[in-house]
Amino acid sequence: MPLGSGALFLFTNKQCDKVKVLYWDKTGFALWYIIANIYKADLRTNSFVSIHINS
Repeated sequence: MPLGSGALFLFTNKQCDKVKVLYWDKTGFALWYIIANIYKADLRTNSFVSIHINS
């Protein structure tokens, strides 16, 4: 998938309580780093995980 396609690339730590979001915003790469007590998901399974992030 090309980086300029509008897709968000998500990376988590082993505990799955921190998320890094990488995307292209037309002028360069942007990186969000999210630490949340309410976020918890087991991404080690093969199931689909949907995450809604409130700002």
